[in-house]
Amino acid sequence: MKPPEWCSFLVLPILLVTASQEEYTDVLPTPDVMKAAVESLLTRLLHHRGRDFTVEIEGLTEGKDYFKVHGEGVEGQPVRVWAGTGVAAALGVMTYLKYLCNASVSWEANQLSNLPDVWPEGTVESQLLDRYRYYSNPCVFSYSYAFWSWERWEKEIDLMALMGINLALALNGEEAIWREVYRDLGLTEKELEEHFAGYAFLAWGRMGNLERWGGPLSIYWQEEKLKLQKRIVARMRELGMLTVLPGFSGHVPKGILRVFPTANITRLHAWGHFSEPYTRTYFLNPQDPLFEKIAEAFIKKITRELGSDHFYLVDPFNEMNPVSSDLTYLEGVSQAIYGALQKGDPEAVWVTQGWMFYSDSGFWQKPQARAYLTAVPQGKMLVLDLVAEVSPQYGRLESYFGQPFIFCLLNNYGGVRGIFGNANVLLKNLADARQFPNSTLVGTGMTPEGIGSNYVIFDLLSEMSWRSHMRDIREWAVQYSRRRYGIQDENLEDAWKLLMSSIYNCSEPVRYHGKYTPLMLRPRLNPKTKMWYYLKDFVRAWDLLIGTAKEQMRRQNNQESRLVNTIMKPTEASLRGRIIGVPCKRNEDQRESEMCKFLKKEYFKSLISTNGEINRGVHLLEEETLKYDLVEVTRELMQLAAVDVIKTLIRSYRKRDITAIEDSSNQLQELISDMNMILGSNSNYLLGSWVQSALNWSNDTQEHTLVRRNSLYQISLWGPNGEILDYAVKQWNGVMERYVAPRWSAFSEALLKAVKSDVAVDMAKFKATVFEAVEKPFAEDLDTFYPSSPIGDSVKLAVRMHEKYRPLFTRRKLMKQYMKLRAEFEEPRMRRG
Repeated sequence: MKPPEWCSFLVLPILLVTASQEEYTDVLPTPDVMKAAVESLLTRLLHHRGRDFTVEIEGLTEGKDYFKVHGEGVEGQPVRVWAGTGVAAALGVMTYLKYLCNASVSWEANQLSNLPDVWPEGTVESQLLDRYRYYSNPCVFSYSYAFWSWERWEKEIDLMALMGINLALALNGEEAIWREVYRDLGLTEKELEEHFAGYAFLAWGRMGNLERWGGPLSIYWQEEKLKLQKRIVARMRELGMLTVLPGFSGHVPKGILRVFPTANITRLHAWGHFSEPYTRTYFLNPQDPLFEKIAEAFIKKITRELGSDHFYLVDPFNEMNPVSSDLTYLEGVSQAIYGALQKGDPEAVWVTQGWMFYSDSGFWQKPQARAYLTAVPQGKMLVLDLVAEVSPQYGRLESYFGQPFIFCLLNNYGGVRGIFGNANVLLKNLADARQFPNSTLVGTGMTPEGIGSNYVIFDLLSEMSWRSHMRDIREWAVQYSRRRYGIQDENLEDAWKLLMSSIYNCSEPVRYHGKYTPLMLRPRLNPKTKMWYYLKDFVRAWDLLIGTAKEQMRRQNNQESRLVNTIMKPTEASLRGRIIGVPCKRNEDQRESEMCKFLKKEYFKSLISTNGEINRGVHLLEEETLKYDLVEVTRELMQLAAVDVIKTLIRSYRKRDITAIEDSSNQLQELISDMNMILGSNSNYLLGSWVQSALNWSNDTQEHTLVRRNSLYQISLWGPNGEILDYAVKQWNGVMERYVAPRWSAFSEALLKAVKSDVAVDMAKFKATVFEAVEKPFAEDLDTFYPSSPIGDSVKLAVRMHEKYRPLFTRRKLMKQYMKLRAEFEEPRMRRG
């Protein structure tokens, strides 16, 4: 296989080195430790073939990391890997596998089954452009990581290394440390129970948004999570990743007031529509001497347990504005926070999310941001420009007034399902950040609130750690298709070109795409919808994916028939009834014997191995990547089809047409049932897996109840009364059947009742009814069994759903949407002209 053009030369970095970068003193493990860690990773990834790679860790070159991977293309010869660090070596191997072997690894599924027998000849090498490649978001520790075992964490850390991540957030188990700190200060277990958030809501307890909700948090959980954290940070460091540990942000238990009645503590405003006792948390002024005492104690205890790479996440004002906008106050608060960090660790670097500069930009005007940011020595604060792919803040804030920052991709809110990306805007914004005058950019980052979907966008960003630019996103899509499925197929390549230029290429500042999915939200009379792409292109991509699957199914069925006929009707050429040396007689009773069934299977396999065209087809149908993509794209189109049914339902209500309401309701229920069925065929879409992973952490009956309710509340009501309703709702098997379907059934019944009574539907009454009859029972349910293993054939189900729902996307409908959206795109250009 001919290597891509970029493999033949060293990609030169374009990062502007700033004085602030020199403040960092990264401490990495020895080359031998990183070498061993990468070799173990390759064994987990490639099994015995992982031993074909020889790894040499040589250290940074003039402060820059790099990789070089070379294959001889000769049987028995190893693939040699040279790199500055372990993560760079892993990134280099992944780049070699992607571009010379057509392989892929992702959250959803891996494609490693079609690797060449002889490792291809070629060299991939690059110097990495940025110092840091950051990963994670405090929210993902609840929306995705909440109930992960070590086995799942090990896979994630491997994937992080393969993406080149070298700076990673590590927050598991901090409650065990806090418990020790607060008990030393004199607080009681009861006071801590009332402070810590519950199992699926720890992220927002840690950020000071709420307390107690979902608890009490058991001591068993706290201790087991700390044990898990030790394994996580150890593995990360072995690979050459630096860990970002939690610091003290000032959010304290109410019990602190009992022990320190004169402490300067204020109550923050309510958050997220919650009411007391779950919100209006307690904030200790960083300028109070008690702040430094607590911060120092925490840092010393956590570093005693976990060691330190000297990075600490501290976010005192996440969606919670400071009590004053006075510049002197903000400067003093910032100085005090950094001073307290330094007291616990003299080499501390304060990592802060830039989310507040985006979400609360009205408060954080330039003077306030400058006072807060410049109060810390340059290079001792690292700002995460958290949603830079849509709304970067570094320009407004003058490259954070000299503090280093990381350009981050958020993409996902709440862990919701939904195909979404803004590939070209992401690339443009990153290029602008790198070329910004006097830029203090030191890295790129991935900061989704939830993971498990849209990996392609994160894969794209990971490659920008060594690419100075992207020449053609459509050509990149072709290469992505080839490694995604392990074959070169024109239809699949065209499908991915369409996907990357349509639904993955939003050019508008869309935040939280989940709010535009009416099917998954509580029914309303005026559902919000938004489409940022030409639907005809997305539907065409669906047609191409399904068409490829159908063609491979047809070929497989035809070949199976020919093979069965050959076996069942032996000729003279098959040695008078003997196939592969085993008798298979002609009479009907004996034809279906176990031996004949075995022969059919073995002979089929033997013929397949000699027929490359058929082998590729069978291989493709068995690829988990194709199965996932068929389900994902079909799911997206089905929920779009549901939008039309929902609009028809509402129009029928407004027309007072009882028959039409009933017909639309039946259609919607059938569609939801079909979605539940196809989602149940793939392990990525199972409510049962989420619930079971939660139950695996329970230690007794009481905790069993708590963790199950936590897992269900988070993806439905979120709060006890639906305070953040459906923000994290999932398009999962089980959710569709037990949560989505009953809500729309109740809505249809409310519309019918109103029409029959000749009155307007009472939406306030409906909300109260559906809360009591559907939403709360779903969140509180302790008995319903949800399958944690897939049922059904994803490929066949996707084909069936395409045949059933594709006719809804008529040519007229597609052209009407195309013309409307095109006019919307053209209008701003005409105004500028």
